Amino acid sequence: MPSSISAALRQTGHVQLGHIDYQATLKIVALLIVIYWCLVWIYRITLHPLAHYPGPKLWATTCLVQTFYALRGEFAFKVADLHTKYGPVVRLGPSAVSYIDEKAWEDIHGRHDGRKQLKKAKEFVPTSPPNGAQGLVFVKDDNAHGRLRRNFSHGFSDKALRDQEDIIGGYFEKLVARIRRSSDDHEPINMMRWYQLTTFDIVGDLTYGEDIGCMNDDAHDLHKWTENLYYIVKAMFLLGFMRDFFRLDKLLLIVMTSDKLPLKKNKHRLMLIEKLNRRLERKEPRSDFMEHVIRNLNTPTGITYDEMLMTSSNLLMAE
Repeated sequence: MPSSISAALRQTGHVQLGHIDYQATLKIVALLIVIYWCLVWIYRITLHPLAHYPGPKLWATTCLVQTFYALRGEFAFKVADLHTKYGPVVRLGPSAVSYIDEKAWEDIHGRHDGRKQLKKAKEFVPTSPPNGAQGLVFVKDDNAHGRLRRNFSHGFSDKALRDQEDIIGGYFEKLVARIRRSSDDHEPINMMRWYQLTTFDIVGDLTYGEDIGCMNDDAHDLHKWTENLYYIVKAMFLLGFMRDFFRLDKLLLIVMTSDKLPLKKNKHRLMLIEKLNRRLERKEPRSDFMEHVIRNLNTPTGITYDEMLMTSSNLLMAE
């Protein structure tokens, strides 16, 4: 008897499984997903801790909107428009708020009553570099960030900036000469591009102690270097936004890795190492970003070679 019942159950189960309405099941699953996200969106615009902040409701429900404008290269302009409409504080996403009031800077980034410094957002911090060291911009540890900041602050003091005036002025003279030459030849000139090359030369000189030469007539290879750098920055930007969508940055990173990102990053790194090593070989004192840093290289209160290398890359990216 038990065996016959078991056989009957197996047979019955087989018949039931064979008649599952997969189309209806998919509809139910899809409906549940829609209901779930509708509840999430309602929560984000009504009960979320940031719900009372001004801003467009659509932006508050999903990160897709800011990602859309970011990919179009219009994110900064759109944020400016939103601040014009809503005021100095605007909610830009489910967990993102933008401030343009300078009074908020100290409250957000300052350290009061022993309060720890705010951690950088995950989309802001790139993947770990090959040497394991991070530069001033991306380092996450508070103590390490303070140590790096103290070492590099000397190169940005009022006295240092006054001493650097002649270096900076020389590059603007080259820029004016370039513009005048194009004007005399009645040639159109891409001012944005030449501003980029000028600032790249200035920051490169103040970092590595030599003229990178982006504004020279024979600077074709250097122009490729700057293009590589912009490609790397864009890739980091895209990866940061993709982390908000179920870690799609992993998929995007695979696509980029199979393309040309690793080659461009390696070329950029080798170029920086070559220039940094030449800067370290200089013996005469020079008023630039690196002078004080080099004096404290590999000391307890100073920085390591790898940290110097990564921070120099940060400075070029920030130009």
